[in-house]
Amino acid sequence: MAIEYSEANAGTGGTKFAHDNITEGVNTLAVPYTKLMSGTDGDKSVIPCDSVNGLDVDVTRVSGNVTVVQATASNLNASVVQSGSWAVTLNAGTNNIGDVDVASLPTNSLANGNLVHIDYDTGAGTQNLPVVGFGLPASGGAVAGGTSSNPIRVDPTGTTTQPISGTVNANQSGSWSVTNLGSGKSLKLAAVSLTTTGTIVPAVSGKRIKVYRYAIQGRNDGVTLQFRDGSAGSSLSIEWIFNAREGVSSGSVSPPEFLFGTSAGNSLDGVVTGIGTVWVEVSYFDDDAS
Repeated sequence: MAIEYSEANAGTGGTKFAHDNITEGVNTLAVPYTKLMSGTDGDKSVIPCDSVNGLDVDVTRVSGNVTVVQATASNLNASVVQSGSWAVTLNAGTNNIGDVDVASLPTNSLANGNLVHIDYDTGAGTQNLPVVGFGLPASGGAVAGGTSSNPIRVDPTGTTTQPISGTVNANQSGSWSVTNLGSGKSLKLAAVSLTTTGTIVPAVSGKRIKVYRYAIQGRNDGVTLQFRDGSAGSSLSIEWIFNAREGVSSGSVSPPEFLFGTSAGNSLDGVVTGIGTVWVEVSYFDDDAS
């Protein structure tokens, strides 16, 4: 579109006007170019307009929504003023929207709880980890685990030593070795049957066998038993005489106390007379050399 010029009162050197020629049928019409000015009476201010941003438009007087069609986002030169609440839709993708304040969280969510933290870094750093509890299945819902009323079950077939409290039933034959934590002694049990004089507890090199409890039962009439210090030592008890199914059981003392003991390095023997069998059970420890 070329700009044409027309002279007022042609040939007189009058003022020239810019116009555009428009063909209408067989006629050519000269349409003059104009500038927009303020409509206020007596005001000659020109309404701003340029080739980059076009005509400035006051949208504050427009009711409802205003749709702006622009070639590119960079060409949209607008200032937006908003009061009250905004409803914003975030586009999907990797856009960084910065920090976001959350007004509320879902009820019963982990993020909505008050978590206790413990620093698990034993060095100079800090590593705060949340503390969690154990829940065990129960009627009506989970219950707290790891308590005295709801302990956590432990696999007894594993290799880790587990503390045990309460009553423990144990079945054992032969010799026992029990550590008495109160006395510091290794408590043992020996049970034998004798028909002739023989060893009840084998000798331990350099150690005394100290008996803190014993029991004897005769299996036949007229059989006797007497404890002796080794195979040729002195007697350690009286000679007990039994008929069939008769027996004796001593009282027990608390180690390190004992009822009688052998010399260091000697066995504990039983001297038997008569014809028959005697059952003997002794509780002892062999930790001491004197």
